[in-house]
Amino acid sequence: MPSLVPATSCRILEQRAEEPNITRAFAVHARALELLDARGLADDLVARGHVIGQVSPACAHGT
Repeated sequence: MPSLVPATSCRILEQRAEEPNITRAFAVHARALELLDARGLADDLVARGHVIGQVSPACAHGT
């Protein structure tokens, strides 16, 4: 099946020898999904994601 996304070039800005055990990524915002969808990339991302129903801050009101 031919790719619907044209070939693009990229540059790796940071490369690690091993995968870190933490991430700063938490969510993909609606606008980012819209832009990815316009390029045919959102469906795979959504299919691989995890639905988070509720989020609580780690330290709510000093507790």
